[in-house]
Amino acid sequence: MAVFIPSVKPEEFNNSYGEMKVYEALRSLDDQYTVFYSLSWVGINEKRSVGEADFVIAHPQKGIFVIEVKSGEIEYKKGDWIQTNTKSGVSKVIHPYDQARKSQFELLDRLSSSISDFRLPMMCYGVWFPSVDIKPNAPLPPESPIEVTLDRTSLDNPIKAIEKAYSYWATKYRQVTLDQAQFQKVINVLCPHFHVVPKLKTKIEELEDTYIQLTKQQVSLLDFLEEQKTAVIHGLAGTGKTVIAVEKAKRLAAQGQQVLFLCYNSFLRDSLKNNNSIPNVTFHNAHSLAFEIMGSSDAPMNRVLEEFEEYLEEVFDEDSWEYSNIIVDEGQDLDDRLLSRLYELVKNKKGCIYVFYDKNQFIMKNKLPKWIEEADCKLVLHKNCRNTAEVFKTSCSIMGLDEVSYNDVHGETPSINFYTTEKELNGIVESFLKRITEEGLTASDVVILTATTEDNSWVDVNKKYAGVELTSTAEPGKILFTTIRKFKGLEAEAILIVDASMLALQNPENRRLLYTGSSRAKNLLNIAMLEDVETSAYGDYLRSIAPNRNVPKNKKGLKRLLNVTV
Repeated sequence: MAVFIPSVKPEEFNNSYGEMKVYEALRSLDDQYTVFYSLSWVGINEKRSVGEADFVIAHPQKGIFVIEVKSGEIEYKKGDWIQTNTKSGVSKVIHPYDQARKSQFELLDRLSSSISDFRLPMMCYGVWFPSVDIKPNAPLPPESPIEVTLDRTSLDNPIKAIEKAYSYWATKYRQVTLDQAQFQKVINVLCPHFHVVPKLKTKIEELEDTYIQLTKQQVSLLDFLEEQKTAVIHGLAGTGKTVIAVEKAKRLAAQGQQVLFLCYNSFLRDSLKNNNSIPNVTFHNAHSLAFEIMGSSDAPMNRVLEEFEEYLEEVFDEDSWEYSNIIVDEGQDLDDRLLSRLYELVKNKKGCIYVFYDKNQFIMKNKLPKWIEEADCKLVLHKNCRNTAEVFKTSCSIMGLDEVSYNDVHGETPSINFYTTEKELNGIVESFLKRITEEGLTASDVVILTATTEDNSWVDVNKKYAGVELTSTAEPGKILFTTIRKFKGLEAEAILIVDASMLALQNPENRRLLYTGSSRAKNLLNIAMLEDVETSAYGDYLRSIAPNRNVPKNKKGLKRLLNVTV
């Protein structure tokens, strides 16, 4: 069968019964023929403006044959072709041969301007009247030789009719035989192939509204909390916990009540404070709250919270507690002792306390607080509304989570790049940042996270990578480089995680850390993985992630298990 362009059979055929019949007839041509249907064009010079060829038949030996199709009742009278619609009975003057010639010369001009390294194929034209029979001796006008005028009988043997037309034109023009490469070049001029991928920045902008709509669906949970003074709300990374927590704080503050919004890390606190100026809402992390209430401390930083808990229980006058309500984000990172005391303080004020948490993210502690586990009211957020489905799937796969709900926002599959030396890691970082620049992202869209500490990482914050500067604190025009722990609760459009390792995957705490870091990426996730185990030992490490999954015990298994490219 002939090769048709477009390859899909049209449904409407421009509402032309005749074009449909011709299309079906041309399907009997062999695969040496390429048939274009409804080939529209805009003139490349001032002679012709716009037009359309109903059919263009191309053959490497015979040439290119342009066909204009006119169905219905046909009459030639006083120099005019007249077409009458069979259904409506409406008549109009048509110019079928002129139309065919215009398309013929337009295509010739296009081929001439694009091809200079070989002789062009013969270009010719004809008209097909599929509704009527035209006798061989019919008195046709000079512009319409019988050899290039096809009719209803031509539908029964289209090959014979088309070859007759080619033979006629071969007496007028020179036929040229093209080899396969030349013929393909002609086809490419008439129907070029191009594939333009939008920059990542554009994709991100297009997807942002979708993320917003998904988050709005999650906010319906707040209606339930209107009647519930105490609740814990669990959600996997990216299910909108922080957004909903802020919205709940706004609703409580709008009632004139003082609200404490409490989280663990300072980066998240600063981000919330900078992006949400809400009357009656105070943002704190655990340490800043401790210093506000008990003043400065001589204790080492790792003992400040312990000292604060003792202070709240033994020294603090609960009547001086000013917050009627408390919203806790990333509650899995706080101690039982602190959560219990905060609950008592709010209860004394007859206020509300809501704790948002992810049981897979307790990377600051070794287990989930008992206060959360034993809470009477537990709610769950299921729908991810931060990450693309591909990023979320990879994040969940790191924890062996498979019964999760994915959204319909799709993007690029996350990747893992292996390295064994500092030089190789530098190359990965430079390639990542070079691509980010090419994709149109700004420094504020991108973060590099280390799975260890900034001091122990081979990435140097004082060094430029691909001409890009890094910073350990937010600075305009520089890429933030920090730890997964510090960036917990935040997000970025594109994230590169460095200092992950195969050896570390056997440790559940390290897997939780990698899950937390990877889930910070909204649209693009790359992981630089230190290859610190032999390939033969991959099976043990893959089983530690998903003991019930049967995957190849090599990098292919890692690729399948974590839904990444390697």
